[in-house]
Amino acid sequence: AAVLLARQCALTSLCLDGCALGSAGVGALATALADLTPGARHGACGLQTLRLEYNRMGPEGTARLAAAIPHCPSLQALYLQCNGIGSEGARALGTALGTSQSLKTLDVGDNEMDLAKLRLLLEGVRAQYALTALDLSNNNLGDEGAEALAAELRANPALRFVKVSGNGVGEMGGASLAAAVG
Repeated sequence: AAVLLARQCALTSLCLDGCALGSAGVGALATALADLTPGARHGACGLQTLRLEYNRMGPEGTARLAAAIPHCPSLQALYLQCNGIGSEGARALGTALGTSQSLKTLDVGDNEMDLAKLRLLLEGVRAQYALTALDLSNNNLGDEGAEALAAELRANPALRFVKVSGNGVGEMGGASLAAAVG
């Protein structure tokens, strides 16, 4: 990853979906991204889209990647579907989101997120008004998660697209979401 990014500084989109990078591979990528920050020896990171779906990065890899987000001032879309991000990863992503001024799209679908993990993530969403699209599909949010998300939708007018399909949201959660957007 470091060699690829060092030679392709003009790279704006990187798709590594399904590459089984794991925590170590994502860690190497995160180090390479941090090395491309303004003032670093290779120049500025112009990466706008990063796709890392289905890479089994786990909580540790997610946390390492999240630490690199502030070093990517152009990053607009981050796709992390099906990576088992865990509580540590959700917390780290939430913190990173709070510092990002450019991230517009975040996909954390299929990550076994429950209400506790959603709350950790939403702490950062609350502080970040650039985010316009959030994919939370196929997690374990249920009605309580839908209610927490509804509160966020009321507090954050920048969010324009939120995907919550496959979360076991019932009548109560659906009513909360409907009231938040209506």
